[in-house]
Order: sequence, then C-alpha cells, then structure tokens
Amino acid sequence: MRAPAKRALLLGGSAAVIIVAVVLVGMQLSKNKEPELEPACADKPARLTLYVETDDQMRALAGKLSGDRRLSDPQLETKAKAYESFQKLFKDQPELVKLTRQEALPASIKASVSQDEANALATEIQARYPEISRAVAIRCPVKGQAPGPGHWDDNAFTAPKPSTSAGSPGK
Repeated sequence: MRAPAKRALLLGGSAAVIIVAVVLVGMQLSKNKEPELEPACADKPARLTLYVETDDQMRALAGKLSGDRRLSDPQLETKAKAYESFQKLFKDQPELVKLTRQEALPASIKASVSQDEANALATEIQARYPEISRAVAIRCPVKGQAPGPGHWDDNAFTAPKPSTSAGSPGK
C-alpha cells in the first residue's frame, strides 16, 4: 500500500473513532440529564418508600431518620398493615391472597420528599442504612409522557444496593 493511501486510511479511521467517542459522550450526558416534570404536579412532593424486613427495624430506622428535614409526613407501615393493604388491593384475586403470608411482606416507612432530591435521597439513604432492603422514590411524571394505568409507577426509581466486599467496614 502506498503512503498516501495509508495516510488517508489512518485519517479516516481516526475520524471514525472521534465521531464514535463524541456520540457516546453525548449519550452519557443526555442520560444523566434530569427530565422536565409535568407542570401540573411538579410542585407536589415525590414519595419515598423504605422497605425493611421487620417491624422492629422499621421503628428503629424511623428513629434514626426523625431529624432528617428532607423527609416530611412519614408514615410507618407494619407487616400486619402491609398485609391488610395487600388483601384490599388483591381482593379480586382470592387465590393470591390465600397463598401470601403476612411474614412475606416487608414493613416500610413512606415519606414525602422534594421532586428534585427524590432519586439522590433514595440512593443516599439506601447506602447509609444497610437494614433497608429497598428504597424506592416515585416522582412526578415526565413532561410529555402519556398517562397510563401505572402513570406514577412508571416513574419509580429503585436505589441501587451498595456493594459489600470482605474488606469494607461494617455498620
């Protein structure tokens, strides 16, 4: 292959790599951008639910979180109350209710939080308190999103569980 042909091939390949890098960076930036919320509910609070295994864990966690001003209107739900709610929700599916035991359902703390802070707060609290099995933030629907039966559920964010390794410090 002659030198001018090699140079053209090298320049063309370099340009392709640069274009791919720019596209990937752009995709990453747009992925991290917060979507614009529906104006009709943007001023309403988001809902943060923290799930734990036992009622005792729920009460202890509620005590730890009691001074956090970012959480408002906290509501505690015991395993018994969760089962009651489950029975009402699935009353048209008696076989499912019959097969589900109260012990299988988690206790939880539900609180109102700022729309802007909901996802970050869920992630922060999930990482700080290992007794939380799952932290879920439900935010206002995104502007232009078609409402559906699970309109709010479509906007649920589940915080990632922090990874634990043998060398990491305990509680």
